[in-house]
Amino acid sequence: MPLHGNDWCMDNRENHNGRESDFRKMLKPEGQEFLMLAISSLEAAERSLNNGTIEYQMLILLRDRSEIFLALFEQINKEKGKIPLLKQLLNQRCIELAAFKKERDKVSTFIRMCSLIKKVNLDELSRKTTTNVSQMLIKDLVQSTVHCGKVLPVVNFFGLSTEAKVMISSLSQLSDSILLRQFWTDNGNKALKITAQTEAQSFAYEDVVKLVCGHLQMSSCSLYRTVS
Repeated sequence: MPLHGNDWCMDNRENHNGRESDFRKMLKPEGQEFLMLAISSLEAAERSLNNGTIEYQMLILLRDRSEIFLALFEQINKEKGKIPLLKQLLNQRCIELAAFKKERDKVSTFIRMCSLIKKVNLDELSRKTTTNVSQMLIKDLVQSTVHCGKVLPVVNFFGLSTEAKVMISSLSQLSDSILLRQFWTDNGNKALKITAQTEAQSFAYEDVVKLVCGHLQMSSCSLYRTVS
């Protein structure tokens, strides 16, 4: 008697599981242990991608071996729709990874620019840029939301304000400009001289952003009045 749809699927699944079980029985104890460890590792990787607890170095590994990772996971998990969802999760985490690397590079450039100005305290920011993040969780470095299918990452590791991020981003784009370096140094030192009465031994990088921006606005207004 021919099997109907559901009966055939169930019978086929049982045969498939039976073959897998037979294959596992053919393995030596060491092989079975290795197989179970591999399956456990793949499932753990999937969970960590889902909740952001995947380590930085592991995420890089999965990114570079994404095709192999997804193919192996597909072999152990036949749940419908699981692989597309896993691809989305991996893509989201990789976007977060790229955002973190990009901001770290920008911060490094900003530190070099600030070193041109004396009395700027860069200790905390420098420490963070040189921190070994290989074993840190990606969620402790950057987090993201998904809006209309677009991943929107926000790097939180450096603790930068929105104003500082805008300034740092602008500086990084023009960091190779000799004119910008001179402009930044001159206005930075002028801004610090204006506030010399505070007797501060050093200034935080947030203060530098505010001081330089403020001095630039003052210079622009003065120039406008002179021309007028």
